[in-house]
Amino acid sequence: MNYRFIGGALVASILIVGCGSSSDNSSDVERFTKVTLNGDTLEQDNTKKLQWVGSAGADGNACQANPIADMEAGAVASANEHCWALVFAGYADWRAPTATEQADMIIEMRAAGQTPFYTVPSCPRLMGVDGSIATAVNTHNLEPVGALTSWSDLLDLPKTNYGVKCVRAF
Repeated sequence: MNYRFIGGALVASILIVGCGSSSDNSSDVERFTKVTLNGDTLEQDNTKKLQWVGSAGADGNACQANPIADMEAGAVASANEHCWALVFAGYADWRAPTATEQADMIIEMRAAGQTPFYTVPSCPRLMGVDGSIATAVNTHNLEPVGALTSWSDLLDLPKTNYGVKCVRAF
């Protein structure tokens, strides 16, 4: 701080200097990375701090294919039970993703020039769970990638198989 007397008054002037860098280097971190732990590969979203089931060992199947449940409640229970029971890459705190999380992951990974792990045709749609509501998220070119389909509409489609891709916060 600089002090000066001007016309009998003490005036303080402050020099503010901006620096080109900050302590937050998040822009320097790649958005999506693949991390291998215990032979399993995780798809890691470093911005949203989420890890997704990637490829498991040699089989490469990231999505748990589930038979279509005639009742939405059965599909939600199946997805939740699968993720809660899953031990993958040494972690046991997996959960079913929300429809928005699942759609954003697929769309944003593709926008970043990466292809998420999932197995087609086993999982042309991945499931999002919002409470007791199941929503299918399109994974490839049957409809726009990331498009959401309600459970009742999903049952009417010719290829109705779906899967769940579990997620965890890190």
